[in-house]
Parts: sequence; C-alpha cells; structure tokens
Amino acid sequence: MLAGSTPESRPPCPGIPNLPKSRRGTFKELWGRLFELYTVGLLGEFYPSVSQMLTPDKKFTNGQIDALLEFGADVFVFEMKASMLTEPAKRLGDRAEFMKDLILKFVRDNDGKPKGVLQLVNSCTAIENGTVKTATIPTRIYPVLVSDEPMVESFCFNAHLNEIFQNELGSSIAVQPITAMSVKEFEEVLTCVSQGAFTWGDLLTSRFNNHGVGPFSVHQAISDLVQKSKIQLQRSQIIKKTFDEVRSIISSKYKAQT
Repeated sequence: MLAGSTPESRPPCPGIPNLPKSRRGTFKELWGRLFELYTVGLLGEFYPSVSQMLTPDKKFTNGQIDALLEFGADVFVFEMKASMLTEPAKRLGDRAEFMKDLILKFVRDNDGKPKGVLQLVNSCTAIENGTVKTATIPTRIYPVLVSDEPMVESFCFNAHLNEIFQNELGSSIAVQPITAMSVKEFEEVLTCVSQGAFTWGDLLTSRFNNHGVGPFSVHQAISDLVQKSKIQLQRSQIIKKTFDEVRSIISSKYKAQT
C-alpha cells in the first residue's frame, strides 16, 4: 500500500475499470444470489432430494432459511452470506471501524434489516418454537454461517461472532453456538463428512467450550478430526466436476486469441 493512501484513494489498476457506484448494489445482489445458488446447490449434490435430509429455501413468516439439513434430533440451519468486510475494517487495526463493518455485513444493515447472524437467530427460534416444522422435534439446533469472507477463518473471529449471536438469541435450550466458516472450509467439510471422517455434529461440537466457541477456525478442527479418524481422504469428485465445468467455461471465453 502506498504511504498515506487508502483503498478509496488509490488509483485503479491499469486496464481494470472501476464499477460505477450506481451499479455496485446490483452487482452485490447478483453475487450474493450466485453464492447462495452455488453453496445450497453443492449441499444438494451431497444430499439429493431422495435422501429427504435437505430442505433448501425454507420460507416462514419472519424470514427464510437458505438450507435446512436434518439428521433426526439434530438440525443444521445454514445461512449463506456473500458479505465482504472492507479493507479499512480488516487492515487499519481500528476496533471501532472493524465492529461497525462487522455489524453492517453480518448482523444488520443500516435500515435495521437482519443479516447473517440475526437471520440465523430468527430461523433457529422459529424451529425451536415450532413455527418451522421439522421431521422430528429437534433437541439440538446448529446455526451455520457460510461466507466468502476469508477473515471468518481468523483467530477468535467465530468466538466473537458467537458472543453477538448469543446476545441476540437470549435464552434457549436447543440452539447451539453459531459456527462461521468460509466457503473453502464448507467444501472441505462436505468432502470429509461424505467419506466418513466425521459427522457434522462431531465437527461443530468439537469446537464448543464452556464459553461458547473456541478461538480456532473450522479448518483446524477439520485437520484434528481427520488425523484422529486415520481415514485417507480422496478428492471430492462432486467438487472437482463443478471446478472443471467452471474452468472450461472461463477458458473458452477468455483464452488467448491466436
């Protein structure tokens, strides 16, 4: 970074035009929708409709659940959020700036509309009080936030987000601490669970402690459990197939002209 410059003041990279402010909102909405389609669609590849475990896009009076995964008494509630923290929030070391942007991107927007954390509070509460019906009455409800913001893997990020979640949730018997993971970690979990290295419940509860959620990332928990299981994991063919399809599309569109 140039001395005295900020992300807003630096000139754009040569040949890369800035997106006009008037179009940024539309771009964010489209990107958010694509992110949701990818992540929920990926869940559908691992849990096809015939399994009757996955319910995508579950709507209820006060909101909508991106994906609901049921394993008997254990229910996993997913909120897919394509929210990126600003560079100043991540780089300046200013707590106030960080908290302001964290709340804006992951809790509530400037109009008070619920974002990821509050959406999960509403969804989990609706399941616990029976507003949203599940196949069996759940004894454990696990809220999961999947984001394309890499910082969710940072030390203590999830622990801090859980403090906010618990304050918003209030008293609950069934609802477990929130788990925040990056999309990369999400893909890793699906691969490991599908090959029997551990279950969703094993992974999430391994990170819980008396204070809520431990300081380490989901990736660290994955590594610990895989080593413990002694299973030799294979590359997920489902994820590889998706990657190959996207690479083919990009290559055909942007390959060098000869």
